[in-house]
Amino acid sequence: MNRYSELQWLNRNHLVPFLLLGLGVYMWMGLPGVVWGWCISTVLVWHGTFTINSLSHVWGWQRYKTTDTSRNNPILAIVTLGEGWHNNHHRFQSSARNGFFWWEYDITYYVLKLMSWVGLVWNLRPVPKHLLDDTNESWVKNQVQSTKELLEQASAQIKHSVKESAVRLAEHAKSQADEMKERIAMSAQQLSESAQQLGESAQQFSEQALQSARQSAEEFKIQALQSAEEFKNNAEELAVTLRTKIDEKSMQLSEPADELKHNAEIIADEFANKADELASKMHETIEAAVPVAMKPTV
Repeated sequence: MNRYSELQWLNRNHLVPFLLLGLGVYMWMGLPGVVWGWCISTVLVWHGTFTINSLSHVWGWQRYKTTDTSRNNPILAIVTLGEGWHNNHHRFQSSARNGFFWWEYDITYYVLKLMSWVGLVWNLRPVPKHLLDDTNESWVKNQVQSTKELLEQASAQIKHSVKESAVRLAEHAKSQADEMKERIAMSAQQLSESAQQLGESAQQFSEQALQSARQSAEEFKIQALQSAEEFKNNAEELAVTLRTKIDEKSMQLSEPADELKHNAEIIADEFANKADELASKMHETIEAAVPVAMKPTV
């Protein structure tokens, strides 16, 4: 580098060309020129250069089997003016051109070639002939190997994707099944609680109905007993009244009235007995009916 004074000057004053570019675009186009012709363009040049050591090792093909992952990428060759033929560069780094063949466009090399014609540069190092002759067989082998590797990578990625999808699908199905199980369990629990509440309501209704039946039966028993007692009392009063009347009439009649009195007394006694029997049967019927009315129903 000591032989090239211009390179030494650029190394010491590397900001000068950059600042002169900014001043020039400002004087030419103003502030928009500074934004687009100085700032944004510089950032794009940076990123275009950075793609060579990133994307050119990921996308493209390998003509030469080098010890690295460098690849030739025609799209990046357009962006970087020829640097996209990165696998060629790694095979023979001291060559002035990266596009080894005429169809591999290399704008940088074209500019260097023009400069050599006017004497600005010289001794451009070409690509050795044995590398050009060796490319056909090597390129085919490398293409086959690269294709095989790509297919293996694609197959591995597909298997991995299918496996992940199957795992996610199984997890989703398990989650749905667990959720459905929880919903069924909750529904069963709610149904059980509803049935229990219904049973409790039925039990309460049964108890209330039984209590009402018992109360009604008890009231009916009391009223029936009172009615039977009143009937008995009225019958006894009637029998006494009848005897009294008979006695009064018998004293007013002659001797033959004794027989009539005797017959009337017999009738009064029979009437009293019948009244007592009827009152007893009413008591028995009431006593038998009340327990049946008070018996709980299923």
